[in-house]
Amino acid sequence: MPVYSNEKRGSTNYKILVVDDNNAHLQLMETWLNESGFSVVAVHDGYEAIGIFQKDLFDLVLTNICRPGINGNILAQFVHAFSKEIPVIAVTASPYLAGPDFDLVLSKPYELEGLVNSLQYVLQKIPPASSNLNSNKHKLLHQLQEFEHGH
Repeated sequence: MPVYSNEKRGSTNYKILVVDDNNAHLQLMETWLNESGFSVVAVHDGYEAIGIFQKDLFDLVLTNICRPGINGNILAQFVHAFSKEIPVIAVTASPYLAGPDFDLVLSKPYELEGLVNSLQYVLQKIPPASSNLNSNKHKLLHQLQEFEHGH
């Protein structure tokens, strides 16, 4: 029985970082996921993703693999070096290029229902943006911001 619904479910409260250097694909994923009730932050490259990941709380990272600079494999290593609890999912036309740090690899092309079901399956094991790790990360980020501002 699929958990996907055509109605927007704003109550999911899961925050997803989506990374893809293909602007059309990035916009499509952002629209689909927002309409499916997820909170989405969409970025075009790995450098931007790491910068945002360090400043905000995310429940899941969804990324393509092949792109210039910090590719999906490097991004997955970075996220899991910080926390093994935050799932990283690859969306790729080249699944054979996926490294061992991905929690799930989805092959392109895919359908919205399959994408949403896969995300919900992975996310059902964690509470939205409130795991102890995310709470600790929030505290550390707050302390860092206070230190940077001289408080």
